[in-house]
Amino acid sequence: MKTFILSGPPGSGKSHATLDIAKRANAAGERGLILSADHYFSNIDAGEYSGIAFSRIGDVDIQKQLKRFEFDPKEIHLAHMMCRTAFRTALQGEHQYIVIDNTNIWAAEKAVYYDHASDVGDVEIIRLNPSVRTCMRRNTHDVPYSVIRKMHHVHNARDHQGNLRETMPWWNVTEY
Repeated sequence: MKTFILSGPPGSGKSHATLDIAKRANAAGERGLILSADHYFSNIDAGEYSGIAFSRIGDVDIQKQLKRFEFDPKEIHLAHMMCRTAFRTALQGEHQYIVIDNTNIWAAEKAVYYDHASDVGDVEIIRLNPSVRTCMRRNTHDVPYSVIRKMHHVHNARDHQGNLRETMPWWNVTEY
């Protein structure tokens, strides 16, 4: 099993990268699962949330549900809790790939997924880093400029040795 943890501010292209991974896996006949806190706000699988199978990404009903995004900042903790719970369940399944499509800016957010996933397979953090201007142009969730700018700053903060602050040196990180 391989887990991809996407990391980047809103509008950085995480969902696009997720779809690229899913389409390549589908073409190769491999099974995978997309997990995202965004699904909470789109009412995906209104019962017990289990993510979106790669094989369903072209499903018109799924695409319609994803477009019905109704964000409530007071419920963000519930959305992430739902995503983490589904992730722990998915790790016990027979998926070849799991993709975590959240901002995952801070090390603590990535570590929750990285630590569990590394116990059962390979993990790769895919770090997306376009400019703040590009993120604002692509931003589909009406995230304010000040929030994207702050997240972009944290995402790119470096220590005195030039290492990214929010990425552990032993993590497998790919710039996308």
